[in-house]
Amino acid sequence: ASGTAGGADRQSDKKAEDEAQGQPPPRGEPPRVEEEDSPTDLRARLKESEDRRILLEAMLKEKIEETARYQSDLKDSERMVEKLKSAGTGTGGTDNNTVNACPPPSSPNPSSPFPQSSTPASTKRGVQTPAATTRGVADSLAASLADAEADSKTGMKKHDKIVHNYSILLHALPQVVLEALFGNSLKSGIGDLRQRVVKRDSEFSAVVHWKLMYDTKVSYELLLSVEVSHEVHEGQKIVKISLTTVAEDEIDVNVEPFEQTTDKMVTLEVKKGEIVLAPEKHGQTFLTMRAEVAIGVGRAATTRTSRIILGSSLASLRRGSTTRDIVEEKLTKAVKGNFGIFNAGDAFGLLCAAFYNRFEQEDEIDKRMRKAFENNMYNAPPLFDRERTLIESLTELSRKVDENGNRVPGTVKEPVDKFIFWPKGSKIAIGKSVAKIHVSAKELFAYLWVQNTHKQKRRHLQKHDNLPRAVWENLDGTRSLQITSTKLFPKGLTNRYFEMWYTWEARTLKDGRKEFIIAHSPMDSYLVMGGKTYHNLNGVDKYVKGSSKAAWVVMELTDSTCEWKRVQQVDVRISLPKQIMDMMTRFQLNWANRLQEEHRRNGREVDKETHLALAEVMRRRRGVPLTSKQEELFKRCMQLGEGSESGEGWNEIKSKSKDIYMSMTYLPPQKGERSVATGRAEGVMDCSAEKAAAYFFDYCSRQRMRKSQEKKDPPRLVVEDNAALNEATVATVKNFPFPLKDREFIANQAWKADEDGVTIAFESIDLDVDYGVSLNTVRGRSRALYRIENLPGRGQVKQCHCTLYQYADAAGFIPTSVVNLKLPESLGVVQEAIDAFRQDDKVDEVDRAEVAALMREKHDEQEYSEEELAILERAHHHFEDMKEEDYEHIESSDVFVKIDMVMKEGGMVGVGRAVTVIDATAEDCAGWEWAKMTREKMRIHHRDGGLERKVVKLDDHSEIYHVVYDLGVPGFQPREWLTNVVWKKQDDGSLIIAYEDVEHEDFPKQSNKYVRASSLAFWRFEELSPRGGVPQTKVSYFQQADPKGLIPKFLVNSKIVYALNHLSDMRKKFDKSLEVDQARRAELVPKIEQLRVGEGAGAVEAQFLELFAERKGSEEIKSALNSAKSRMKIEKASSSTWGQTSLQVRAELEEVAAALWHHDSRMNYEISCDVERKVEADSDGINSEGYFEASVERRQKLESKHFAYHRDRIFKSKVQMH
Repeated sequence: ASGTAGGADRQSDKKAEDEAQGQPPPRGEPPRVEEEDSPTDLRARLKESEDRRILLEAMLKEKIEETARYQSDLKDSERMVEKLKSAGTGTGGTDNNTVNACPPPSSPNPSSPFPQSSTPASTKRGVQTPAATTRGVADSLAASLADAEADSKTGMKKHDKIVHNYSILLHALPQVVLEALFGNSLKSGIGDLRQRVVKRDSEFSAVVHWKLMYDTKVSYELLLSVEVSHEVHEGQKIVKISLTTVAEDEIDVNVEPFEQTTDKMVTLEVKKGEIVLAPEKHGQTFLTMRAEVAIGVGRAATTRTSRIILGSSLASLRRGSTTRDIVEEKLTKAVKGNFGIFNAGDAFGLLCAAFYNRFEQEDEIDKRMRKAFENNMYNAPPLFDRERTLIESLTELSRKVDENGNRVPGTVKEPVDKFIFWPKGSKIAIGKSVAKIHVSAKELFAYLWVQNTHKQKRRHLQKHDNLPRAVWENLDGTRSLQITSTKLFPKGLTNRYFEMWYTWEARTLKDGRKEFIIAHSPMDSYLVMGGKTYHNLNGVDKYVKGSSKAAWVVMELTDSTCEWKRVQQVDVRISLPKQIMDMMTRFQLNWANRLQEEHRRNGREVDKETHLALAEVMRRRRGVPLTSKQEELFKRCMQLGEGSESGEGWNEIKSKSKDIYMSMTYLPPQKGERSVATGRAEGVMDCSAEKAAAYFFDYCSRQRMRKSQEKKDPPRLVVEDNAALNEATVATVKNFPFPLKDREFIANQAWKADEDGVTIAFESIDLDVDYGVSLNTVRGRSRALYRIENLPGRGQVKQCHCTLYQYADAAGFIPTSVVNLKLPESLGVVQEAIDAFRQDDKVDEVDRAEVAALMREKHDEQEYSEEELAILERAHHHFEDMKEEDYEHIESSDVFVKIDMVMKEGGMVGVGRAVTVIDATAEDCAGWEWAKMTREKMRIHHRDGGLERKVVKLDDHSEIYHVVYDLGVPGFQPREWLTNVVWKKQDDGSLIIAYEDVEHEDFPKQSNKYVRASSLAFWRFEELSPRGGVPQTKVSYFQQADPKGLIPKFLVNSKIVYALNHLSDMRKKFDKSLEVDQARRAELVPKIEQLRVGEGAGAVEAQFLELFAERKGSEEIKSALNSAKSRMKIEKASSSTWGQTSLQVRAELEEVAAALWHHDSRMNYEISCDVERKVEADSDGINSEGYFEASVERRQKLESKHFAYHRDRIFKSKVQMH
């Protein structure tokens, strides 16, 4: 509940009351706190408690959680009655000991008709004063509240009528509430309001029928005449609704009864009622209700009982309980015996609960509250001296913990850094946690500061079992607030309460980032420093007062990530062993883990945001001078790359990846270093130099931390971040196999940026790092230099070239030769960065687009030599002069690619042909084949056993292509092919590409290494008519390859078939089957809609029904679709199988029919696994008799699980659709 600066006024009122009662007024000093438990008393109590052992075990296991729940019984109700008597009875729905989950708006004008906050009053300790009475919105309702109690008392005696006043905050706008209240709803659950508009006389007048289920036995029913009016009060538009019960015979419409779902129906008669809806901030509505009610069945319970139950119910609602909880509570308290007591208050209490439950969106309101604070935080009052003093003192405490705190053992590998500091002479530890949170600093600050959210109250309710908690804002007109909160302690110990003073400050750091500080201290400090307002929360006097002081620092990292540092000391006024106090401190530090987990986002996305932010800093700081220490660091690290440009002395290292080139050399060691090799790794990355540098500099990124954990390395952490953002101290421990000790590396790293790119220097230093435990490691040494330079981009893809020079010595007694063997692994960080920024598809698309544009736009400019034309002519005649009938069909792994083979007379090697249709233009297809060095092609090359691949460009239409493959057969040398490749666009618009063997000086024969093989290939690309706007190209691929050597003929021919599947890779690259099939269905749908009933339709339907009828003995089978129901029966006598499937499809009838009728669609091929399909039908499928008819021939390959051979099956069907 939000308090206001009006607390001072309430304190003045309290002083006047005290004086009138003969009591001296309070002097503004903090109230006297009851004495804390002495060690002697505590020991005596623990000794007497039977649960002492359980208590200590619970603390040791860090499971101090809710253990003893508050039990509501009759005595509790009696105590509540006495409390209400002493505090003064407000309207239904208020609770002096709790705080509204949805507080009403506060108004500084006492005569305002708008409702006032029910925040606990400002009092002296031990003296309770009435809480502010909740007022109705309408003047008439506000004026009559004083008479409500008298009416209620009269009702207690007469048992025939009761006047009830209720208020509740709904999470919707007034107009939405109005429409929902008097609309139609037939929900029938317990606590649900079923409603129906019986008659609508006008826009603002109607008769409504309401029914509210109390439980499974009792329901309430009302037939009401409703009049709606609008008023404007103090600039706000409010809605007034008058309610009056009408009899069925008074209206000229039959009232349809609701379905009888309970044993007993109780009719409520509203003599005079009114509902007022007033707009509230955050898009909410404050609803007040006053009604004079008579009960048609049974007798009324006392108003006092009604008010207790309702007050308890609404208080539960405000703390976040659900309607179900309230109903269950009423079952035990209000319904007794054989319907002997019926309570009108319960009915209207349940109405309020039903209204709240219908519009409940507590999480959304919380978001709006935090967002409102974010938008208005800079309009807060300026800091007062006492607030600034508190922040500075606690910030200094935070710095002291930074310098002297010790890491909590066992937490070094956690995502949250945790430390404990024991001040000299103190028995209370100070805990510190540092966590990176995946939200903006401003958003996290608002999350931490706004303490009166529904979520906070739910958590308090769940963890501390309905103990009191309250929030008062704007203490003495400042930005400070007071929070009084009671904490549940384990059985045997008295609960503790804390009265805390909170304030905050926003700062801007030197680098422009935002920082927010929240400081809190006991309210005693606020009063000592000159504060005047102090609020007392009723019901906490019986508990022990604790204290806490803390500084929470939220620092901006990126626009959507931040770092949260929390330093806090809590005194619970109890003497416990240091080990237990240490454990309790660590337990409270776990809040950072929960907060981090609550806001966790995808790690890759967070890394991307972090790198973008750091890259932007690098761009802004180009040319910024380094410090003298940084200059010395770069000078030492630059020696690693001296003389590397010439390549002399550098020997190539075999790399596991084709993306990077590795080499090594020996440089003169510096003082204290061994003569270990220096490695070099080079590669190109699809990003700017600044992004790549940010990746390397972010030593503990989510991705790199995950890889470290996969390797089961012990700690990896950033020891210290430099304030200038271009320097950091990092530490890691590398896991070494037994019996070797793990190696520890601690280093300082820094970066500098210029127009060409970024350079990073990395060097080991001598520093003791706190890991929380003692690690038995050997200190290794490392020195590295990253040179990252920007390159011209490929289309929209930026690129850079990275060179890493690294010296790494694991030290100890490991021979240098063994250390050198691990050098490629340490250089692998370059490959990790390449993979992190890889954009192969975009880069390849640029390469192919350039070739396609050349073939499309500049084919007329190409000048061909006689030899080039001869290559094209020889390939053309060699393959296309083959007779079609000579080709033999070969099974293809891709049903959309047809493969054939023919053996020329006298030939040792067959000629293979593959034909398919590609969803792309001829130039795009030819460009895909011509661009041989794309990343996709290189992946396919290595997948198929490729060892080398290189292209030498002769001109725009001719090149030398060199490729080496490992045949994968032990004892056979790799085969090498060297061909001249030429493309040309023909007069008929088709494109052709020819491959022919050639000799070239750049590629001499290497008989001791490879066997030079022979190859002849030919491609033809012919454009077809588009299908549904998708371009179509028929592609024919011919190949004849002789690997030479003594390789069996069948093996050679099988390799040709494998090579022809290269065309399948092209088809899949451009596949647009969904678009093609969709276009065809769109053509069929209008024709299906125009189908007329033709002859034979009845016979076809009868045949279908007979076939679809379930067979006796069929069994249900599991389908690939969960929504499908399938049955099957095997007819053993006839060796046939009957099957049936039914399912719902989310599409129109005609669209589904078109999909099933499109027999040659690609979808039908994929789901049927047909090897071949032939369809014969009229052009549009409709025959002369007016229905669809086609002949379909399908060929399917049968496979055996028992290694038997089955011939293919051919199914011929005549298909009709009526």
